[in-house]
Amino acid sequence: MVILTGTHPYSGTTALSGALLEVDGSLTSSTVDVTGGTLAGNGSVGGLSAAAGTIAPGTTANPFAPLAVSADANLQAGATLALHADPASTSSSMLAIAENVSLGGTVSVDFGGGTPALGNVYVLLSAGSISGTFSSLALPDGVFGQLVYSSGSVQLEITDSAADEIFGDGFEGPTDRIHGVVYR
Repeated sequence: MVILTGTHPYSGTTALSGALLEVDGSLTSSTVDVTGGTLAGNGSVGGLSAAAGTIAPGTTANPFAPLAVSADANLQAGATLALHADPASTSSSMLAIAENVSLGGTVSVDFGGGTPALGNVYVLLSAGSISGTFSSLALPDGVFGQLVYSSGSVQLEITDSAADEIFGDGFEGPTDRIHGVVYR
């Protein structure tokens, strides 16, 4: 485990393949390339590419803190965005990307053993622009939700049951819902 605090002017690629790197300071001149292990923290990195491994914004002391990316991010099929959320409010950790993000992989949300209220909405990711979608959503047993995509954010909306795929044909109303995903 390596914890980086303060400002680091290092400008090469930071390769993470099997450990925990917690960035609680600034590493904005470096792109972090995650092929295994976990990138965590409440600081900022320059860019992010994750082919595998876990991106886990926040820290033990501040589990609902954002992790910032000052350039582009790419979360591929083998990557997991693991977030913590407060079941008693709409606070959650998040990935805040200043520029563009290409999405894939899994988003996982942990409510610390609690159950969020029906209708709660959690911002999981913000970006200048978003392409793609997460391939899966992992929630604790008994918690149901759907991902809501807009041009600059991905949100989790808590629902009362698993997504009803009967409306996958687009006849649901002002939004299109396909496999538990809402596009607005």
